[in-house]
Amino acid sequence: MARFGLILIYGGIMLIAAGMLVGFPMLFVDSQHPLTRLIGVIPYGFVAALLGMVVRFLHGSGQSRQ
Repeated sequence: MARFGLILIYGGIMLIAAGMLVGFPMLFVDSQHPLTRLIGVIPYGFVAALLGMVVRFLHGSGQSRQ
């Protein structure tokens, strides 16, 4: 489960990066360009990263420490 959380974190980071690095520059080139829709994946990236952090930390807190 912790590995799934890590995958969600990295996936969220990739979605955010794709939206920021491709979507925003396309706004300046042409606001009607189809790649400007990548801006819409940024919130999903934040949700995925947050969910991954929650899963990772909650899964780790259930283990007993010796």
